[in-house]
Amino acid sequence: MRIFNIIALLLLLFIAGTVTAQTDDYIQQCAAVLNAALASVDVECDGQATMTACYGSIPAGVVGPEAADEVFARPGDTLPLTGIDTLTTGAPIIEQGALGIVQLTPRINYSEQALTLTLLGDVTVENAGDPAVDVPTQVIPVTFPDGANVRAAPDINAQQTGVIFAGNTVRATGVTRSGAWVRIIDDTGEIGWINATLFNPDDLTDLTIFNPDNNSSYGTMQAFNVATGDSLPDDCLLLPPSGVLLQTPDTAEVARIQINGVPAQLPPLTTLFLSSVSGALHVDVLEGEADFGTPVIAGERAIFTDDVTAVDAYPLEAYNTLANLPLDRLPRPIFLAMDFDIIISAPQDEPLAGVGADDLCTIAATSLPANLRAEPIPGSRVRHVMPPRSSANPVARAGGADGALWWLLAFDVWVSSEAVVAAGACGDLPFFGYLAPN
Repeated sequence: MRIFNIIALLLLLFIAGTVTAQTDDYIQQCAAVLNAALASVDVECDGQATMTACYGSIPAGVVGPEAADEVFARPGDTLPLTGIDTLTTGAPIIEQGALGIVQLTPRINYSEQALTLTLLGDVTVENAGDPAVDVPTQVIPVTFPDGANVRAAPDINAQQTGVIFAGNTVRATGVTRSGAWVRIIDDTGEIGWINATLFNPDDLTDLTIFNPDNNSSYGTMQAFNVATGDSLPDDCLLLPPSGVLLQTPDTAEVARIQINGVPAQLPPLTTLFLSSVSGALHVDVLEGEADFGTPVIAGERAIFTDDVTAVDAYPLEAYNTLANLPLDRLPRPIFLAMDFDIIISAPQDEPLAGVGADDLCTIAATSLPANLRAEPIPGSRVRHVMPPRSSANPVARAGGADGALWWLLAFDVWVSSEAVVAAGACGDLPFFGYLAPN
């Protein structure tokens, strides 16, 4: 975890408006449970194979044809995804040192690459995909000189849906049992059929036999339903919210998935957090972008309710909650994206005009822009730049590693007092002393 993690988590308690009755012992116990659970996943699920589920931390349960109690009973146990109907992970129980985590690696489309799905806390995930689709495609050329017609079904009289010119390739997923028709899939996930005589027979020998009535394009856990509870201990907001962290690899084709019946396309370098609230699917885009028919970019939340999609920047309260997610333990560690308009006001000629000594502490960039950094250290990662004469309201202060005063605007968002001016009751903000790297 990053060098200021524990202090930042304590700051988060202030930001979230929690009661001050927490004891240092209990805070440390919460942090210990979280760190132990994450360390268990790091150890037990290291090198996890594609198309498997790894039991990372207690409690967790599984239902499925291969889910015997002795197979998936303790951290480190793994099961093939095809042997799973439903997975559950348990809500945190601090006194018992429990925080359920399970990690899944479903295949991306028909490739050998994998998504990473991490179930955290009070979560149930039900497979809605078809195991028959769990086969890699083969790229084969159309050899017939006149090209090939693509049809909606394996029938010469079926509707024509496209044309493939001679010499061009298709992604073949299988053949009919008779071998007369080849099943193909395009980049959008659309299924089609081509007469097998239009290919070289040697290219078809290793293809899987497909039922012609099966038009599924989602394999196991490429389509799934997620349900989450809201059972975080009221006095332990150090813990991440319950839900599913989903990440695509650095380099991969666009992943086609379906979440609670909602289709999505996810390019490389995308990270989502999935949860359900009162029956509505919440998708927070933490990195990259996702296409749900409506584009949703990093820093935004999409809410799906009764075929209605609402997209907006996730609010500061949600940002501070999402900041508890173990983003630095993902296969590709990330910083949490933010729409900085939720904390930065538009530039004004005199941004501090009218801010009295007893008013809310306000900081403002001068005639020069001010860097917002991930840590109170000169040279640390710049997360955003405050435009000249824009303003914000800090929530706490700390002495940075350079000996200067730094203002905390949100989790992992710091600005040096040397880059801004301040007015208002800034002396009333919590001061956390001088921080130094570990």
